[in-house]
Amino acid sequence: WKNEVCSKAKDGSLFWVDATVVPFLDEQGKPYQFVSIDKDITVRKYSEFRISTQYAVTKILSEGETAKESLRKVLQTICESFNWSIGEIWMINDKTNKLKSYTNYTSIEEIIEYIKYAEPFEFGVGEAIIGQVYSDRKPNWVTDITRLNNPRTHLAKRWGLNSILAFPVISGKNIIGVIDFISESNKQPDLKLLQLFETIGQQIGQFIEKKKAEEQIKLYVDIFKYMSNGLYVWQIESENPPVLTLQATNLSAAKITGVDVSGEIGKNMIEIFPELEHTDIPSLYLDVAINNKELQIDEIAYVDERVRNGYYSLTAFPLPNRKVGVAVENITERKNLEIEISSINKLQEAILNGTEYSIISTDTNGIINLFNSGAEKMLGYKAKELVGKTNPSILHDADEIVERAKVLTEELGFKVEPDFSAFVAKSRLVPADANEWTYIRKDGSRFPVILSITTLRNENNE
Repeated sequence: WKNEVCSKAKDGSLFWVDATVVPFLDEQGKPYQFVSIDKDITVRKYSEFRISTQYAVTKILSEGETAKESLRKVLQTICESFNWSIGEIWMINDKTNKLKSYTNYTSIEEIIEYIKYAEPFEFGVGEAIIGQVYSDRKPNWVTDITRLNNPRTHLAKRWGLNSILAFPVISGKNIIGVIDFISESNKQPDLKLLQLFETIGQQIGQFIEKKKAEEQIKLYVDIFKYMSNGLYVWQIESENPPVLTLQATNLSAAKITGVDVSGEIGKNMIEIFPELEHTDIPSLYLDVAINNKELQIDEIAYVDERVRNGYYSLTAFPLPNRKVGVAVENITERKNLEIEISSINKLQEAILNGTEYSIISTDTNGIINLFNSGAEKMLGYKAKELVGKTNPSILHDADEIVERAKVLTEELGFKVEPDFSAFVAKSRLVPADANEWTYIRKDGSRFPVILSITTLRNENNE
């Protein structure tokens, strides 16, 4: 009989032999003795394991699973190939700057409970073997962890764990975590195994960074796809004349403009939006890409046979590789409202300035904020002399204001001061308060007027 056999040494470590068992037969042809001829092949077997493990890890990391699922499989592969009891991955928490358990693996039922106790631990940079490996960026192999000054030493003693190997997870110049393997046996340092794990640490580092980048890209794609603003991405193909081709767009762009151009990726801007040929838009977008600066166009009117008539605001921003992103907002409703308000304001202004009546309004503090042309003609002041600067008292006889305050105090049953209150105290209680007053012109001349005062209120009756 001939085979390769894995055996356990007195100290609990495993070794491999190429075993040949030869039977000695008696006269009846029955075996009465066996001789085993063994050749230690541990070095060769571990060399094979290193090659197969390297291949298995590469295959796992290339498959399209989540980062945590893939890394747990890597831990499982290494534990099973090299007889480690536990595999753990620790990742740095950017907020606390501590290493926290990311995932782990064990196939030993008794040790699952150990993981429940050990998993919540966090290690600061330089703390215990996990933190030291992160700080030093070098692997560390300890044959007897029960002698370490480690927060988990008491757990190792309780579950009969002996050796630990920890090595950094590195991507480029950045260290992003630590991997450790723990064994129940007294494993001795193996230089070739350390070299393998150093390579695996770099592979895992690149894998984690790639996954992070993929998640980031997916996040940006989702934002791009579902955000409320319309988005277009244009590629600068040539500069003179400016030629831009569509690279991407989102759902909101179709809703905003009324036309879905997602099926026209790669087409020239002028083919998609022909009326832009008669504008500076292509040149302006080119300038954004070349000078790496943002451009804000608050208002542009656009319509063609496909795009609904409307007003749009545009924000163009530079992207890598001579691309330009353009965020589009439909401001037609807002623009129409502005036009309507402007028309109403012009009508009101025409009415106010077309009358011979003096119309003066103030804010709640009494400061004049409207002085129409009728008031200018009647009183000799220009609006700019009074608006925002003074209250109506300048137009009145001071004695009349004092007398009016006394009359109102008696009539209304509360104290009315001889200031702006004398004009508005009663109008705050009734729809309008009309009385005879004396106006004083800018030149000092006086004349009587019937002054009707009305308090204007908002929708909250304030």
